[in-house]
Amino acid sequence: MAQAAFGKWACCALWEYGRNRMEEKANHVAGKNPKTFLENLIKFPLNKLGYDIVRFRSENFDPIKRQNTDGFSKVFGIGFNKTATTTLGLIFKMYGLNVPDQAEQEGLLTQNVLNGEYKDLEGFVEKYDAFQDLPFSQGYAFIACDVLFPGSKFILTIRDEEAWFNSLYNFHKKSYGFADRSEIDAEFFRHKNFYLSKNYVFENKKRFITTVIDQECVEDWGLIYDKQHYQEMYRRRNEEIITYFKNRPDDLLVIDLTKESTTEKVVEFLGLGAETIMDMPHENKT
Repeated sequence: MAQAAFGKWACCALWEYGRNRMEEKANHVAGKNPKTFLENLIKFPLNKLGYDIVRFRSENFDPIKRQNTDGFSKVFGIGFNKTATTTLGLIFKMYGLNVPDQAEQEGLLTQNVLNGEYKDLEGFVEKYDAFQDLPFSQGYAFIACDVLFPGSKFILTIRDEEAWFNSLYNFHKKSYGFADRSEIDAEFFRHKNFYLSKNYVFENKKRFITTVIDQECVEDWGLIYDKQHYQEMYRRRNEEIITYFKNRPDDLLVIDLTKESTTEKVVEFLGLGAETIMDMPHENKT
């Protein structure tokens, strides 16, 4: 109940923030030449509000020409970690999209965005075309991106719940050096630099084990890597995303990349030509 109420509040707050930022941009452009602004606003609303249409870039092949002249502003992979998010990032690069460095993205954005602070998010996202993994793979970052970058596309990568949890758990056992969840408590992660910086992983884990009891946030480290708790959290977030986009089917693609042999569904969703379909790459299998 408390989580649902928070979700509704977060959505309203993000829309208000996005509306104010769009008004600021519109006023800035209109102040230069109101007549020109109005004419261009009718023709190219996204461009004149500061949101660039994606430009494809060549990496090891010729740039791909878009078949859909409407274009889109940004592409966000919003599936949970260990749902083939690295594979999705590789697909973005295969199609010439400008993707940020993962470590830079996480280090600059994750803590602030997952704490509801979006100033750095807007400036960072404006510089690139496509995104995946943290902070877009957890929490309500997808709502902020939807508000700040209208016309964007969202890809929710999913996976069988059992396979997803096993992949996450096994990957973390190897990464953090523990044999069983019974070894883990707050002190295991506190003040440690497992990745990026001291306490980065610790702060991330706290979000997994924090629940609301009597309107108070409570950290329960007994929930760390608890299969039922993690799967319920995973399922609930996927359902919230699907519900959020229920009346906008053209803006959300739900896909299990582990079951795809080619990039056909991604190509169709992004409006690329059928001739650009490639074999599906698979990265970081666990």
